[in-house]
Amino acid sequence: MTSSRSLKITTLLVHYRYYVTKKINNEIPRNKIKRLLYFRANNI
Repeated sequence: MTSSRSLKITTLLVHYRYYVTKKINNEIPRNKIKRLLYFRANNI
């Protein structure tokens, strides 16, 4: 039960992150997004 619940949460997080990324993609120029994603990837 715990694993299925955590899976649900993970799926929600992925969808939320996808939605936010999509929203940001529409609002901010490309090179700024690339820099942001690069920065985030290096800080995980």
